[in-house]
Amino acid sequence: MGVVKFTNHADQMIESLTLDFQGQSKVFLHHDMGTARPRNVSESYLFSRHADLHCDQGIQQKGNYFWPFAFRIPLFAAPRLLDSEFPEIFYPELPWRGDFVNEPFTAHPLPPSMQEMGRSMCSIQYKLAASLVYRLPASSKSKKMQASRTIPVQSLDMSSATSSGPGNAYVIHRHTFPEGKSSSSQHFLHLLPGFRGEQQSYTDVKICFSALLPKTLNLNVRQALSIPICCAMKKGPPDVSVVVPRAILEVHSAKISLFQHTRIRAGSHSNETVKRIFTRKGSCVIPITRSTSKATSNEEGEVDTTWVDLCNVIDLTVPTKSITPSFSTYNIARFHSLEVRFCLCLGGHKNRMVLRRVPIQVLPQTSGELAKRLNEGLEADDAHGCGLLGLQWRGREEARAALVYDGWTFMADVDDDLYPAFPPPAYAP
Repeated sequence: MGVVKFTNHADQMIESLTLDFQGQSKVFLHHDMGTARPRNVSESYLFSRHADLHCDQGIQQKGNYFWPFAFRIPLFAAPRLLDSEFPEIFYPELPWRGDFVNEPFTAHPLPPSMQEMGRSMCSIQYKLAASLVYRLPASSKSKKMQASRTIPVQSLDMSSATSSGPGNAYVIHRHTFPEGKSSSSQHFLHLLPGFRGEQQSYTDVKICFSALLPKTLNLNVRQALSIPICCAMKKGPPDVSVVVPRAILEVHSAKISLFQHTRIRAGSHSNETVKRIFTRKGSCVIPITRSTSKATSNEEGEVDTTWVDLCNVIDLTVPTKSITPSFSTYNIARFHSLEVRFCLCLGGHKNRMVLRRVPIQVLPQTSGELAKRLNEGLEADDAHGCGLLGLQWRGREEARAALVYDGWTFMADVDDDLYPAFPPPAYAP
């Protein structure tokens, strides 16, 4: 909602006043490959809204004039309806979106406002542009005056529509130490604290270090990355599980880095920039769970283990001001990854474990906004996108319709400031 203000310093005829609200995704890609076109530019429209605020042929007197307006920001970007022979057509190629509606049959959530400068530049902007056509009484030629303003827009958290449950919040990575199948490896095990006094012969020993890396990161709160780690040892007979508290694994060093990737494309060329958000280092010790089990290798998760979360020993708080949510559009895609490095000391020997480019999705800082938007009602294009994502919105529309009885609308529990006195303009593609 807003108001267009016009100050008329002289009597003149205002023929028309129009207002456009558009979302644009722009890319300027510079490359030097000996070609005749070292610069490529790509511009894509995400959506467009249009409103006619004034249309009159009368003479307006000197003074100030105000035209109120209201636009509803869509939940999803509109598909680009282009001819298949258009030179700047975009095919669906990960991580970017495609231009076709039925390919890949997924909705295109509206990306947030962003701008990145450098040798290759890209931006996503949402602009309000007003155009006024006027003419002086003594003139037969019309003149045009324009004014624009950039509106910051945040993307909404739609992860609840695609998440399949809390069990898929982490992805597990394992590192297995050498198995004790020789006299040298048996000597290696006897060096461990808690095993030095035992005379058993370990014929089938497996020591496994596990790390759980999160799949998502929510920017709604001051959140720290939760990275649980553990170490377990399994051996053959006897068929009894025993936990030895003195058996420990020393994490000599742990280095966790979070990266932000921005990939752009224009024409047949693409480029990727990487920004390091933060790097944290630390060390700790974790107990080795010593157990015997008849479980096979694909049942290792059933063995009881002791987990230690690295966020309790290392400051893994994410600086929310330095990171933006993950998104993808036709020519710009922003995604994030983790890099984790471990140096593990076991029996006086060091083992290294490196995990690179582990994907993590950063969710926007818009808690509760999606439910609020669904309660306010949907337009035709948003309804199509919600149907593709599986968002439940039809029940909300029926609940709103139930408030109307015999021509009267009961609004006792609704804030009047949320509902303008005039409806927003219809969607214009």
